Amino acid sequence: MEMDMKKRWRKQWESMTQYMIKNLDGTEEIPFLFKDKMLKAGLLSFFIAVIGTYMGVQFEEASFLILTWILAVFSFYQIFKFLKIGKTGEYEIMEAQVLAVKGKHYPGRMYQIVVQDKDGSRIRIRIQKEKNLMVGKTYRFYFGKVERVEGKAAKIGELMYEVFYGAEEIPQEER
Repeated sequence: MEMDMKKRWRKQWESMTQYMIKNLDGTEEIPFLFKDKMLKAGLLSFFIAVIGTYMGVQFEEASFLILTWILAVFSFYQIFKFLKIGKTGEYEIMEAQVLAVKGKHYPGRMYQIVVQDKDGSRIRIRIQKEKNLMVGKTYRFYFGKVERVEGKAAKIGELMYEVFYGAEEIPQEER
């Protein structure tokens, strides 16, 4: 019963965020992934500010109010960071199909996926474990731009990006 409730809330949350993102003006050129991150950071900063201010006033704690607004401003800063990245194009996109997922059940924060891009070359990517990717599906991966240095990583086909923004599944009709 509890699992059904979680799925229902998650589905409602996703449909609400997609509706809000579709109705944002002036952000047509920004990928959905960045819009989603901006929306979530905005909601987080709003709730931190409202609840933190209320609790700080109720308990008459100035230090709590200060800490609350520092956290809210930091969360609000994330919105502008993702807006800047999306508008200026400071990211790289790679469309690839996931062939294998390695290390998903090992201890640690990272696991390795093997993907095949449109050219047919296989590439290994290390990403965080909280990103759930399924074998056989095609995704659009977003990375921070890095300078290419020819070396060992290029020879073995392994990509170690410092910043992995996320991945979104590509629908069958877009492929």
